[in-house]
Amino acid sequence: MVITATDAAGVASTTTFVINTLTNIGQRGVSYGNSNVFSETEMPSSIEALLPGQTASQSNFTNYFLGLNRVVIEVAGLASSGIDSSDFDFRVGNTADPSQWTLISGSSSIPLPTVSVVTGATGQPDKVVLAWDATS
Repeated sequence: MVITATDAAGVASTTTFVINTLTNIGQRGVSYGNSNVFSETEMPSSIEALLPGQTASQSNFTNYFLGLNRVVIEVAGLASSGIDSSDFDFRVGNTADPSQWTLISGSSSIPLPTVSVVTGATGQPDKVVLAWDATS
């Protein structure tokens, strides 16, 4: 979007804005880092992402022996790779209602993930990968 403004003296000034929205979200789910079965960004179909407004069920749980250490979000046409953990809210809880879960931050005893972007091949979505150290 380009905006041009003219001041009282008739001098024009033009500013260009880029507005990015994540409207092209594809598959999202967990992945198993340090697994011999799955790649670092492959998402097993048996685990479903819990989306806002949904109630947690057994299909939203994982019992991987190294714990939850990868979340992958596919985004078509991602305009920026400058995504980091501050772009997300992280909550921890043990009830079916995520709105009751505790919001965690960088000062929490639970570490925030490292966030990276894996660029998709031509015609394929990029993948935002949130990775926790499997040893922490």
